[in-house]
Amino acid sequence: MPKPNLFLFGAAKCGTTSLHTYLEQHPEICMSRVKEPHHFGSDLNLGEGWHIPDRSEYEAMFDGAESLPRRGESSVFYMISENAAREVADYADGDARVIAMLRDPVSAVWSLHWQFIKSANEDIEDLAAALDAEADRAEGRRIPPSVHNAQALRYINTYSYEPHLRRIIGAFGRGRGRNELFEDLKSDPAALYRRVLGFLGVDESFAPEFEVVNPAVPVRNLALRRALARAPKLKKLWGKVPNQIRGGVGKTAASMLGGDQTRPPLKPDTRARLVDTFSNQIESLEQLLGRDLNVWRDAWNRSP
Repeated sequence: MPKPNLFLFGAAKCGTTSLHTYLEQHPEICMSRVKEPHHFGSDLNLGEGWHIPDRSEYEAMFDGAESLPRRGESSVFYMISENAAREVADYADGDARVIAMLRDPVSAVWSLHWQFIKSANEDIEDLAAALDAEADRAEGRRIPPSVHNAQALRYINTYSYEPHLRRIIGAFGRGRGRNELFEDLKSDPAALYRRVLGFLGVDESFAPEFEVVNPAVPVRNLALRRALARAPKLKKLWGKVPNQIRGGVGKTAASMLGGDQTRPPLKPDTRARLVDTFSNQIESLEQLLGRDLNVWRDAWNRSP
């Protein structure tokens, strides 16, 4: 089986899905059929169905891609794992490349919290209260019964990028790793894509379809989704319901459980709290990256 030699380490909600989608269109790149296999990161306590632990199953995703220069996968929680960078470095060959996508951590925290509410990984709907719970959660307390990723509930740690990036540099060196910004992906995806292709050593002239991936939209049947996530047996049965029946049943259940829901606005006091936290980290992160992060400062200085 061919080994992957391209790893998108995250971070979560930072454009990794978009970059994965654009890279898989390239004729010289094979991206894994399962986007987030999370095969590495032995310290990540992921729920069943949220990772691929079997090595043969993992490598089978790249079967038939032996002749391609790059074979890659994207697992966004490798970033927060204490072990993933070293495990990937020990597994992969010396030509492997690692890419980390970074985003204004204030907006990233807000986005991840909402995603976890949708997936029932989080049961504290108020973001400020969830931030208050982080110390307890680091000790294994106040963990939702339906959790599939407890480590990432520590939102501040998840987006305190510097120690995570230092682990990657320690495992791979600077020459085999690259950092890109979500904000650059939004403003000029073609330019970022060309930079990444150059880093990977493949044809830089190829242009994919830069469609919007994972847009923010209202979530249908949020309460039903969460109820199913809390009851794995019920979720399994729900998956067997024919689509033509599921729609009507889902609408009826949703009306009983609360219907559709949109992401709530980020409260000004919670935003100020996050800005204060991450402002204290930005200068040392800039020194590590060798670039300014004024695009984040500008966002923080704008009125909510």
